[in-house]
Amino acid sequence: FNVITGIVHETEGSVHLGTADLSNEPPYVIARAGLARTFQNLRIFKNLSVRENVELTSLVAWTYRNGGPSVDDLLEQAGLTALADRPAGTLDYGNQRRLELARAAALAPQYLLLDEPTSGMSDTESLAMVDHVRATAAHLGAGVLVIDHDLGFITRISDHMVVLAEGRILAEGSPAEVRSNPAVAAAYLGSQA
Repeated sequence: FNVITGIVHETEGSVHLGTADLSNEPPYVIARAGLARTFQNLRIFKNLSVRENVELTSLVAWTYRNGGPSVDDLLEQAGLTALADRPAGTLDYGNQRRLELARAAALAPQYLLLDEPTSGMSDTESLAMVDHVRATAAHLGAGVLVIDHDLGFITRISDHMVVLAEGRILAEGSPAEVRSNPAVAAAYLGSQA
């Protein structure tokens, strides 16, 4: 994700979105091209209100996309309407995660890139995030790429999975195919699995 979103420049290969070559472009150009990401470590503006966090991103999107979902729509989609005027730093962890997703959605991207969106969440919160991510992506008409170690979340959210080990593709297919792959079990659960 760091290479795809321009935080780290590639040393080999290239990054394309459709016909657009995004190789070595800065993050803001890549975001404007239609790739929005979240981070494993939250990147919200803690001293701004929940509404201001989404408004700020929405304002940026408006200047280069001439629209996108409204702030109120995004807050409702995220289940944050009742918390809109609270400082973002006072939200519980699950709501901060949903706020970060709403901020990414405010860019009206073609793809949401989610880096460990369930990191630090309970099993119940993780399962709820599956529905939340799917609903947000459907609302935007966006694709979703996810990096996560929460196998329950990843198999429920994914239509297609790619498993990497030591920088190489180890397995690829449906969640059921990947789960039953002996190489995946050996790499992630040990050879005795």
